[in-house]
Amino acid sequence: MRKKISWTERTPRPRRICARLSTPHRLVALLVVAAAATVTGCRKDPLAGLPELPADLASNLQVVPGRPLLATKIRTKAAPSNQPPPPCAADSTSTYYDARITTPITLCWNPYQTAPVAVFDEAFMPAGQAVTHYKLSGATAIAHPADAAVFHSPFFCSTSNGPWSADLESDRQCVGECSPQNSLIVVGIPATVQFFWDGPFGVPPAGAPFKFVDAPTKIDFVDWGRCHAEPGGGQARARAQCR
Repeated sequence: MRKKISWTERTPRPRRICARLSTPHRLVALLVVAAAATVTGCRKDPLAGLPELPADLASNLQVVPGRPLLATKIRTKAAPSNQPPPPCAADSTSTYYDARITTPITLCWNPYQTAPVAVFDEAFMPAGQAVTHYKLSGATAIAHPADAAVFHSPFFCSTSNGPWSADLESDRQCVGECSPQNSLIVVGIPATVQFFWDGPFGVPPAGAPFKFVDAPTKIDFVDWGRCHAEPGGGQARARAQCR
């Protein structure tokens, strides 16, 4: 039987994260176009006429380790639900889903030192979806200003609400936390955007900064083992421990 890992210790399954970033032709395109732009040296100023990046979007930006980029980084857990917990299940289980969500995600870079806008948008933004462009004149508005000291501002920023592809995991304990514990992480972007909540897996918590585009698609299921003789067994003890 596979070892059960506590919900708070779980890390995202690596099967799809950054899949788009590892596509060889996209990375080659970035290098080729950047080199061509350096040689010609006669591009139109990409920041001309752009509005400033809104403060709420800038506040979630952090430096991407090993890359000359600033990107949205979110890892947040919603407050526990006030609803009474359901009866504990007989088995401890994990169910995995493919999902699509809408939430604002931003990527910023120095357009004078790297590839043109269209190349970055094609590599990182969701294909065929609306993208809004901004400038970020300084690093003081981002989450960790000191991290941006290695880069020269201003930055060019692309923002999209998606839809973004995401991996959703819903864990159900058979004692303790009886409500489903859900973890959703956006895939194909260079920084972590992850949300945690308890309750029904397909219903975001109140005030959540994301929405499902459609119902998540189940792709896998793991039974970690039984701790009650029957479904609902040991409910008196389990309910006392549930929250």
